[in-house]
Amino acid sequence: MAFYLERRYAEAKRILGDMLNSSALDGHILLGVVAVAEHDCDQARAHFEWAARTFPAPVTKFGLALAAACSGERDRARQYLAQASEPSGTAFASPYQLALGYAYLGDKDSAIAFLEKSAEAKEGQILYLRYDPLFDGIRSRPALHRVGEEGRAKSVTVHASGARGQGTIAPTSLFPKAIPRDGHALGAILSFEATHT
Repeated sequence: MAFYLERRYAEAKRILGDMLNSSALDGHILLGVVAVAEHDCDQARAHFEWAARTFPAPVTKFGLALAAACSGERDRARQYLAQASEPSGTAFASPYQLALGYAYLGDKDSAIAFLEKSAEAKEGQILYLRYDPLFDGIRSRPALHRVGEEGRAKSVTVHASGARGQGTIAPTSLFPKAIPRDGHALGAILSFEATHT
């Protein structure tokens, strides 16, 4: 995930490709997201369609929405996002994932609304907001900054397995003036994992 957030897509694909053997679903979903960020719509569609065939659930509809949006199929993408927002038993697409889909479509108001739900739910993914390339199209919106500050103020509790129990992350800022490409996302994720596992 860190290489994706750092926009080091070739390295992300190498690591995620290795993941296909042990965690195929996660690997295909994350490879699909990387393909969308690179605007490789055919690869995105292939990964997300595999995930949807193998694991029909709301989260895979989110992926199909990204692939459709990547290919310019805006109406189809909206249909998939509507389906993804409907829970199926215990499976669901997170508000953060739905916000990604709407942000990629350019639907800023819907993206902000789902980010507000993500912050309220204290989703750990909200910390990726600072770096996630799929939010680039709406990053300058004042409402995005407001949601980010609310998420920062609430802090996110992360349960870790290990002797240390749980840790709390309270990032100093979710909004850099420029997207760092100098290892900050990778360093932050690796140092958190090292101290909390």
